[in-house]
Amino acid sequence: HHLIVAAGEGKELWLLHSNLDHVERRTVGVTGGTLLLLCKDLRRLQLDIIGADIFCKVADTLEDLSRVDEPQLLYPFFYQPLSPILEDGWAAFPPDTELARILGPGDSWRISNVNAGYKVCASYPELVLVPRAMEDQELVVAAQHRQDNRFPIMSYRHQPNGAVLVRSSQAMSSSNSSSAAVAATSGVAGLSVVGGS
Repeated sequence: HHLIVAAGEGKELWLLHSNLDHVERRTVGVTGGTLLLLCKDLRRLQLDIIGADIFCKVADTLEDLSRVDEPQLLYPFFYQPLSPILEDGWAAFPPDTELARILGPGDSWRISNVNAGYKVCASYPELVLVPRAMEDQELVVAAQHRQDNRFPIMSYRHQPNGAVLVRSSQAMSSSNSSSAAVAATSGVAGLSVVGGS
């Protein structure tokens, strides 16, 4: 999966075959030739190869390996680690711990499990950061009157100044009743209470 070129002791270049865009042959008679490798990352590599037979074999092999059509033969699917995986990556960063790191003391945001089992919004995580001023039931009501049930949640906080990026979806226009309009805008009202802190 890699072309490894060693120029000397401790100096080697690893080039992924799939990074090759084009292999250009420049034959120099029976003595061999030069391969110009044009890479997808815009690098150009020149390999001077002695011996016509070796030159042709290297060029043919690189051309074949740079055009693998079956995904299961590509490096990410082919690679088998030599040692067993010791850590479960899903458990390395528990969501509740990571979300708690974002919050500060006396914060106007809180961690909510209102979306446990993805029962409110299928495209949100189970744990979300929501305005402290809004109860979980208010979030459920607000979600019912928003596109795809996306109620307001914090997506990002810029720690130096406390600015937050909040996401939700637009209120559904088919809601005609005044109670639906109040429910749809209640999420935004909760955000005005929160402000930037």
